[in-house]
Amino acid sequence: MMAIAFAVGVLAAAAAPLPAGGLLSVGLLSAAVAWGRQRPPLVATAGLLVLWACAGALRWSVWQAHPMHGLHARLPEEPQAIRLQGRLISEPTEILAWPGSAAEERQAATLAVRHCREGEQWQRCEGRVRAYLSAPRLALAAGDEVLLEGRWQRTPSAGNPGQYDRRAAGARRGIYGVMRVSASDGLVVLR
Repeated sequence: MMAIAFAVGVLAAAAAPLPAGGLLSVGLLSAAVAWGRQRPPLVATAGLLVLWACAGALRWSVWQAHPMHGLHARLPEEPQAIRLQGRLISEPTEILAWPGSAAEERQAATLAVRHCREGEQWQRCEGRVRAYLSAPRLALAAGDEVLLEGRWQRTPSAGNPGQYDRRAAGARRGIYGVMRVSASDGLVVLR
């Protein structure tokens, strides 16, 4: 019963944003009703169910407020030009190309994005993307602050059933997008 009340709270908060302060005060009031003295069992049960519904709604609002959610919502399905500023959080690794392949990416690294610029203004956007960098190779290392210019998009999902799903694998590590920096794009190491 409590799990259903929690799920109802999550669904209610997803349908219509609810203020966290109001949810907290209703949750505390329902807890006081549930554990108050000389209460009928039906009132105590209703108070507990309302408390669990408020907990579910608060959980949803905390999830929505997480910075990575904002980056995930901003990523386009099709590649789009972007400038990103952030920090490399993984060592760049060499990408092995098959003989005769036309792949121009030579290195891959995970980038913790701090700011992005799609138009004229820099905006705060936090999250992680997998950056694929082309030649010429730079001496990059984890911890480098970089400014990238290229094309980004949401991580492509598996095209066929049973195929390796990069989108799900990346999401388990908090990576929701890919950034491709070609030889004609820009890459600057800030520090």
